[in-house]
Amino acid sequence: SFVICGQDPRHDIEPHGTNVYFGTGGGTIYIVDPLTGEYSKPGIRDLYDYARITDALENIHFFQRGATPQDIESVDDLDINICYACVRGTAKPVGVSWYFAHNVTRSLEMFHLIAGSEARWRERPFVSQNCAFTVSPLKFAQESCRAMEVALRGGMPVQLASVPQAGATSPVTLAGTIMQSVAECLAGLVYANLVQPQAKVYLGLWTLVSDLRTGAMSGGSPEMALLMAGACQMARFYDLPNAVASGLTDSKIPDAQAGYEKGCQHTFIANAGGNMIYGAAGPLASITACSKAGLVIDNDIIGMALRTVSGIKVDREELALEVVKSVNLEGPGHYLGHPLTIERMKRDFFYPGVGDRQSAQDWIDSGSLTVVDRAVEKSDHILRTHYPDHIPDSVDQRIRERLNIMLPLEATRPAISETKKG
Repeated sequence: SFVICGQDPRHDIEPHGTNVYFGTGGGTIYIVDPLTGEYSKPGIRDLYDYARITDALENIHFFQRGATPQDIESVDDLDINICYACVRGTAKPVGVSWYFAHNVTRSLEMFHLIAGSEARWRERPFVSQNCAFTVSPLKFAQESCRAMEVALRGGMPVQLASVPQAGATSPVTLAGTIMQSVAECLAGLVYANLVQPQAKVYLGLWTLVSDLRTGAMSGGSPEMALLMAGACQMARFYDLPNAVASGLTDSKIPDAQAGYEKGCQHTFIANAGGNMIYGAAGPLASITACSKAGLVIDNDIIGMALRTVSGIKVDREELALEVVKSVNLEGPGHYLGHPLTIERMKRDFFYPGVGDRQSAQDWIDSGSLTVVDRAVEKSDHILRTHYPDHIPDSVDQRIRERLNIMLPLEATRPAISETKKG
């Protein structure tokens, strides 16, 4: 058991036992407008905006790049700028992947500046490496393993990501795919501890599914939910922290299909023991596209799933026998105004942020807005008003002096017009 830190300690998480956390992920190559269905290529500003929205949403606990910027040609610059956009955009724990080992070294220099020193970084590393260290079936990926070695020696937590695809790069049987993924991750666990004893690593059991009619990955399938749940249970069997994926819907926009695929998978996998659930917010089209408004909708879906994980506690206090007695023998015969009702309505019940619970007539009178309409409004509001300032300007300037940061500084600050409104 270990803590995965955020830049702000309020966002620290401990992925172990029955603890469940949801995050983003996918590194998609398109971004979709949920109102028009138009697909476009994301840029570095889109990734930063994605991080800012995540920073403002209460049910999303960590951030992994949701989109891969398509406006940066150099792989070296891409590695560095993805890191910068993520850590600048949110104070929550961040997960990053690198193409080359030397860029892990360069990124560590950035992290040391943000933390205040290398020693402080090692005390509270706020970035984890998401390392696809294998090429399934059963081979190490050499370049990724080199990057992992640098990360481990640099004090960085590492997700050992095994990504087999049932019927393609792992057996078509679900049990066989889980077996292979667990074997690959346990091999990675040995590798990591040979490099750095007592390494902070967790099993990334990304057991995916092919639609065997086409060979394409099917992110929203019930078989994937079963695979991920089974993988979680194997990690629990070994008493090791796990990371899995959920909600990688096949739908191309945040619609009803995306909702039912994400909701079913999130609830199933979280209750099966998923510690860190990646890709739960944002991804569409089998991890090829993402949506900023979709993040807001997914925040609601995740909140509902988390409520089911907390379950129902049963003891004398929860049975509320004294309340039943007083209300029915001494009181008004209903519980609406009882102090316990007022207290618990704030604590025990989930209230959606963009989901609608109005009567049909009230909904019509208020404009007949859909959940997508409301999510677009909320994501736009966040992007106009929420500019995380956890990295001081002086530190940002030192980073820019050393590294080729392509996100303009003005993109990290509110526009003058918005400042005047505020």
